[in-house]
Amino acid sequence: LVKVIATAQQVSQLSNGVYDITVGPLVNIWGFGSTKKAEAKPSDSEIQAALAKVGYQKLFTQEQPPALRKTLPDMYVDLASIAPGYAVDLIGQYFEQQGIEDYMVELGGEVRTLGKSPRGDDWRIGIEKPVDLGNAVQQGMLLVNAGLSTSGDYRDFFIEKGKRYSHTLDTTTGQTASHSLASVSVVAENTTLADAYSTMLMAMGEIKGKAFADQHQLKAFFIWRTDQGFETYATTGFQPLLLKP
Repeated sequence: LVKVIATAQQVSQLSNGVYDITVGPLVNIWGFGSTKKAEAKPSDSEIQAALAKVGYQKLFTQEQPPALRKTLPDMYVDLASIAPGYAVDLIGQYFEQQGIEDYMVELGGEVRTLGKSPRGDDWRIGIEKPVDLGNAVQQGMLLVNAGLSTSGDYRDFFIEKGKRYSHTLDTTTGQTASHSLASVSVVAENTTLADAYSTMLMAMGEIKGKAFADQHQLKAFFIWRTDQGFETYATTGFQPLLLKP
C-alpha cells in the first residue's frame, strides 16, 4: 500500500496536484464513488466542504518501516486511478516468477505484456473508440514489454439538463473536468505508472495534456471530440507503436 501511494504522490508532485489520490471526498459527493449513484450535480456548499478535505500535500509516506500519515483527519484516499494498474503488474510479476516468458494481462483497460503473442509477433492492442454505446476500435497499436492504461469519460458519467458530467474531476475547483478530451492512453515501463499518468492527462484535457506529455516525453495517445467527430494525437514516443489501418 505504501509503495502504491508513494508512486501516486510522485505523480501528484509532477502534475502540481492535477493528479491527486485524496480526491475521494469529491468523487463521493459527485456520485462516482461507493457512497451513492451519480444522478445530479452536488451543491456548491457540498463541493466546498469536500474540497476542504482534499490535498496530496497533507499525506505522507514512509518506506521503512512502512507507514502513512495524514494531517487532515477526514482525508479519504481513492486508489481507483492506480490500484488496477498495480494489480496487473503483480500478476505479471507472478507469471515471470513462474518462468512464463510470454503473456498479456488485462484488467479493466489496464494491460501489461511480455515477450511474444501466440502468433509469434509483438502483442497487438486495440484502443477503444470513446463512444457511449457499443464497442469499436479507434486505433491499433503494439505493446512490447510494457504497461498500457487508457482513461476516458465515456463509461462513467451522467447527464443533467443536457450537460454531461464525467467522473474526471478538477481538484482545484471541485467541478467535473470541462474539456473535449474523451480518452487518453499511456504506455510506461509498468502499468502502475501508466494508470496514474493516463488519469493525470485526462484531467488536464487535450490542450494542457498534450503539452505536458510532450514536455515530459510521455508515450501518450489522445482522442478528443470535435463538431466533425474525433481528432487524435500521438506523442513522438507513441508514434512508433501505432499500427496502420
